Formats: sequence, C-alpha cells, structure tokens
Amino acid sequence: MTRSNTAAPAPVRVAIITPERLPDGGLGLVPPWRALWASRHVIAELGRRQVRVRHRGSFLGVLWTLVHPLLLLGVYTLVFTVLLPYGVEPGRRAAFVLELFCGLVVFGVFAETVQRAPTAVWSNPNFVKKAVFPLEALPVADLWASAFAGAVNFLVLMAASWFVAGPWPASALWLPAFVPPLLLATAGVAWIVAALGVYVRDLAVSIGVLVTALFFLTPIVYRLDQVPATWRPLLELNPLAGLVDGVRTVLFAGSPPDPGGLALAWLLAALLAHVGLVAFRAARRGFADVL
Repeated sequence: MTRSNTAAPAPVRVAIITPERLPDGGLGLVPPWRALWASRHVIAELGRRQVRVRHRGSFLGVLWTLVHPLLLLGVYTLVFTVLLPYGVEPGRRAAFVLELFCGLVVFGVFAETVQRAPTAVWSNPNFVKKAVFPLEALPVADLWASAFAGAVNFLVLMAASWFVAGPWPASALWLPAFVPPLLLATAGVAWIVAALGVYVRDLAVSIGVLVTALFFLTPIVYRLDQVPATWRPLLELNPLAGLVDGVRTVLFAGSPPDPGGLALAWLLAALLAHVGLVAFRAARRGFADVL
C-alpha cells in the first residue's frame, strides 16, 4: 500500500522562542530585529513547509519549481521571436526575452510574497492565540518560499544567458549586492499588507490589482533609460525599479551598478523593512480581538 501524498505536514516547532529565552524579561522589550532574528528557526521551518505545501499532490512535486521557469522562458521566446517580433530589432530579440525574463524573476519574488500576505495571519488563527509565537515570521516564511523559487528561476536565467550570449561578464559578480534590498523591501511591504489584511479582508481580493499596477510602474517590459526624464526621478523611488535595472546592467550590459542608485535601493529597502516590521508589531496587539 502506498502512502498518500496529501498527508498533513509536520507541525512547526514554535517553542524555540519563549520569554525565558529572550533577554530583558520578555518579548515587549526586545528590539524588533533582534526578536525576528531569534525566530529564524521558525521562519526556516515554515518556509520549507510552504515549499512542500505549494506542490503537494502534483505529479512532479517540487520539480515544478524548475519546470515552470523553463516553460515560461520557452513561451516568451516563442511569442517575442516568432509570433510577435514587431517592435523589437531582429538582432535584439533573444536579448529582449532574457531582459524581460530577468525583470519578471526579480519582480516575481516580490509579487508572489505580497499577494499571499493579506491571508498570512488571519488564515492561521491558531498561531495568533499562541502568546509566544512570532507572528511576524508568517509573511517572512512566504518570502522564504518565494525566494527559493526565485533562486531556481534565476539559475535558469543564468544558464539561458550563457547559452545565448556566452560567458557572463565580470560585472555579474555584483549580483549578490541586489539580493538583500530585494528581500528587505519585499518583507517590509509584506508585513504592512499582512497587518492590514487582518482588519481589511477586502485587501485579499484587491491586492492583485495593486501588484499589477506596480508591475507596470517597474521597468520590466521597458528599460529605465526609456522613461522620460521628467518622470524618471519619481519612478526611481520604487525600490524595485532600481533593482531590476541594476540586475540587467550587471548581467547583460557588462557594467558595474550605479553606486548612487544601488545605495538608494539599499536605503529605501532598509527603511521600508523597518517601518513595516514596527507597524506589524504594533498592529498585532489587536489581532486576537479581530480573529
């Protein structure tokens, strides 16, 4: 007899964070980031469970994380090189597909996490009732799973880039510098959306529209230098805009990132993450009353 692959996942250990194990007498006096670091094992376990749950019951299981980007890249190649080649120079069609896929990979980590954020807390009322459970770990666990998928997607992008354009330029060594601001900015927005989602249930329905609007305000289907100079400073306030443009620059243009742009992306992402975490921890005081 074979075991069913729809069995419930193993319970998450939440006892690793207790008032006795935290300094200063309890959770209330611990700085937000220190408390988040203390819950890193909970986040990792929840993130691994999210990866398993998302593919449970499917024929390929976690292998879909690799198959999906390959299929997506194949569709983009077919559409923009065969079916709709107009508007793209013949010599740049393959490069355009790779640049488009690059933007989608970066934006996909953000979009997938934020779209799940409105239900991250209110779909887990049993965790809300546990006084010692770090609720801020729930949106970060979704980010953990999205980042895992994003990493696989990026490996597919790197392999396709090598196949189409040859060895990667030396400037590709700058790529790790774009990972922390992407994760910080995504976590900050996810915390805010998750907190609002507890009180405003309609956010779970409308968040897709907001993410779609942000998609078109991010240079994914276009380059940042193609935006009129009047609007460019406003667009650069979007942390994702600088990240997408910077990743493309170091990977495809063979140039190092703009120091000012990279520094601004780090600053905005860190500020957004801190504001989001503080706002979430302030809002969580009323979660139990609502749920």
